[in-house]
Amino acid sequence: MARKVDGVDTRGGGPRAGVGTASGAAAHGTRGQRWLARLAFAAAFAAVLAVHLTLVAWFLWIGAALPLQTFVIFGAGAICAYTLLLCSIDQVRRAMSTPTWRLVHTIGTNYILFAFAYDFLRPQPLSVAAFLVLYLPFDVLVFLGPALRLLAWLKKRRAA
Repeated sequence: MARKVDGVDTRGGGPRAGVGTASGAAAHGTRGQRWLARLAFAAAFAAVLAVHLTLVAWFLWIGAALPLQTFVIFGAGAICAYTLLLCSIDQVRRAMSTPTWRLVHTIGTNYILFAFAYDFLRPQPLSVAAFLVLYLPFDVLVFLGPALRLLAWLKKRRAA
């Protein structure tokens, strides 16, 4: 049965509401559109990460010393991000079994979440106002992301 949003069929073969964005395609699009949205999101994240890693390389080039722990934790996070990008390519995803893909996806996304939590939940040498503006939104997201995933999993489990 077709669902209409503002008079636009969101499930039929015609124009879809929200497909102009990756999140819209992931929520309402066809299987191919959802795959394309996944690939676009992974590629965008990997591109931003490449800029960040270039900045880190520049810091090292000019002589800034970073602790080994930083390279271990965030290097593994970068490997996870690029692995997820690779797994977003349709041919790679099809070559993997569904349980393997889910395992790689779960480990990768959760490790990236861990790296963000490690960075944002540590005490920061900032004033209270600076902390509230710069870090609190990310601290909230570190808890909100897993909570929403857990709720979605519970909803799916109850529906089954």
